Amino acid sequence: MNVVIVGQGAIGLLFYHFINKNKLTKDSLTLRPSFLVSLSVKNNKTFYQFTDINGEMSKQPITYADNNAVKNADIILFTVKSYQVKQAIADIEHLIPSQATVILCHNGMGTVDELPSSFISSQPMLTMLTTHGCLKPSPLNIIHTGLGQVDFGLTVNKSTLDNSSEINTLELTKKLTQNFAPDLTHQMAQQLTQLLSPAKFHKNITEKQWLKLAINCVINPLTALHDMNNSGVLEEKFTKQCQNILQEVVLVAKTQHIELELATLIDTVKKVAKATGNNSSSMRCDVTANKKTEVDYINGYVHQIGQKFNIATPINSQLWKSITLLAKDYTNN
Repeated sequence: MNVVIVGQGAIGLLFYHFINKNKLTKDSLTLRPSFLVSLSVKNNKTFYQFTDINGEMSKQPITYADNNAVKNADIILFTVKSYQVKQAIADIEHLIPSQATVILCHNGMGTVDELPSSFISSQPMLTMLTTHGCLKPSPLNIIHTGLGQVDFGLTVNKSTLDNSSEINTLELTKKLTQNFAPDLTHQMAQQLTQLLSPAKFHKNITEKQWLKLAINCVINPLTALHDMNNSGVLEEKFTKQCQNILQEVVLVAKTQHIELELATLIDTVKKVAKATGNNSSSMRCDVTANKKTEVDYINGYVHQIGQKFNIATPINSQLWKSITLLAKDYTNN
């Protein structure tokens, strides 16, 4: 099996490390930095520094992917930022084999809706989520900061939902499975579970996506706006705001055939904030590093769906606007 990872960020390198450790002798693994997607990289090897969860450091080799590696790929895993997905796929779409499984792993939702319908209807696609914590303090230097797991499942896109208003997401997943090889789901589940252990395949990954989106809608913007670690959202002064953010997510999720419980979401956010208390959210890191954030695909996505279905989302909409302005202010300074 040939695996290509597109993206050289913290998660891309972390998955490269995991797969390289778990792959069989016959498997191949290469990495393609998103800024080199249009270039042919041949015999280009370098090293990255990896610090494991126990603080042990090691240097590991990277083998970069040239065009032939992409053409022969069985799995292409995109670990770029949400706003980079469309361009990253467009840059190498002509190289991607029709039978290759494309996997998207990023924060937020809505990226699949931006892809050409011809691509998402003909290409086997999976969505991947992770709760692993990882930092990249400098290029080719990553620190595994928190143990987690990987969840994945077949991608459900907006056009499928629009044409299936009376069908639930589990039934949609069954329909999607039938569009591709009958053994795709079973085969990919086995391979990915082995390579990214602990990993779990879900027939309905959409529910997991919305759960992660809800968590990100709270922790990411609040930590970025108030320049605090994740544990900061547990302060009493943010309690009501957190509840309001999540209530809006619950209402918007219903329009997408997803039923979420407010009390469960509140409890989950508290647990995540406590477990990752010393961590700095990705959005806070992006803002302080003068980088573009993924807020358009997090609170901005809730705002967008809310507008479409005439559901007021004043808290998420304001957070979306505030982070957008904050990111611009940092960039201009």
